[in-house]
Amino acid sequence: MAKGDPGEGAGVGGGGSGGGGAAEQATTAPPSRGRVQAALSASERAEEAETLIKTLNAKIVSLEENLATAQAAFGQLEMRHRLERELEAAGAVDLETAVLLAELSLSSTDAATPDSAVTELRASKPFLFKHAGHGSATSPWPSPGAISAAMAAHATTNNDALASAAEEAAATGDRGALLRYLQLRRQQA
Repeated sequence: MAKGDPGEGAGVGGGGSGGGGAAEQATTAPPSRGRVQAALSASERAEEAETLIKTLNAKIVSLEENLATAQAAFGQLEMRHRLERELEAAGAVDLETAVLLAELSLSSTDAATPDSAVTELRASKPFLFKHAGHGSATSPWPSPGAISAAMAAHATTNNDALASAAEEAAATGDRGALLRYLQLRRQQA
């Protein structure tokens, strides 16, 4: 088996290169198919990413609209609170009515501020405020606090009278005392 022997050369060189060429084709064929599949999956992934981007953009738009709505509602609440503070400081008697009228005044003019709305309301509807103007007489109607105090004083007087009538009726057993107690109790009910 010499170097020049065709059997040996063909076996080693030819068999090795022939077998090696088929093996290389077998190993290179799957990566080329993998690249095609990778290219397909990359395009699919790109489409999925685009749909995800569209979905997220729609969510962003929705959240921005919700934020704008919430900010507008917060602005209205803040304005209402400021109006309530201004009206309380000005001595508004009926705060709810005064706030509604002041809000109406604010919505009718764009340049109006809560201070100017309260001033305008105080000038146009002085009966909504405790001290209705500079140097004018106070309201002929008693304040709610005065009414409550008078009712409490009257209730304690009535309760004292009822208690004393009950004690008298129980102590004496007199029918007249019992009738006075029952009449007082009926009047308080």
